[in-house]
Amino acid sequence: MDNDIVPAKRIGMYHIGWTYDRLVEHLSEGFEQRELELHITLQTNVIKLWVSKATRMVTQILVFDRFEGKFLNKIGIGNCLEDVTQLGIEYRQNDYVYELPDFPGICFELEDIDEWDELTAPIKYISIYEI
Repeated sequence: MDNDIVPAKRIGMYHIGWTYDRLVEHLSEGFEQRELELHITLQTNVIKLWVSKATRMVTQILVFDRFEGKFLNKIGIGNCLEDVTQLGIEYRQNDYVYELPDFPGICFELEDIDEWDELTAPIKYISIYEI
């Protein structure tokens, strides 16, 4: 399976804009579903998806843990912002997430480690979202 991370579009086979029913048809492994105020979340052991209750469509996809897919075939879980900057990509911090101005629809959250440094802290979560 293709595990590419494409900002604002898809992660692997899962797409922003899919309907809830289509998403459930394609979740190949067991998942946990939770009801939030405005969204329904569906989560497996490496991916979490948000479905808008208003539109019944996927609005955000987050990967974590042992997910092996990559953004630009280079940046994945465990990489760091230093790896991003070595590709000539700028980032900006927005609260606790790091966005890429030249790639709207993707952001990273970093692992909270001892002797934390934003350039070298491992990427713990990668999210794509509708823009």
